[in-house]
Amino acid sequence: MTYAVAALVDIDDFIASERAQGQAGARGQLQRAGEAVHDAARARPGALCLPRPPEEWLVLLTGADPDTLVSDATALAEDVSMRIARATA
Repeated sequence: MTYAVAALVDIDDFIASERAQGQAGARGQLQRAGEAVHDAARARPGALCLPRPPEEWLVLLTGADPDTLVSDATALAEDVSMRIARATA
């Protein structure tokens, strides 16, 4: 049996960033965040990352062991959070 976990990454402060930094600054920040999410997903074999414009990404992890999958999803969430923090203001 194959199990799946979906993680939705949502950049909540995009509109606030756009107001504070202007559209170009906010778009740059959004692009860096997207690259961080894609990089974190690529670091996990078999992960699928689907952009959900304008400010969300759906990352799907699959596996045969649900406990391992939960651990992988937790590690993914921590990795995404760190990568976005490094890549954006």
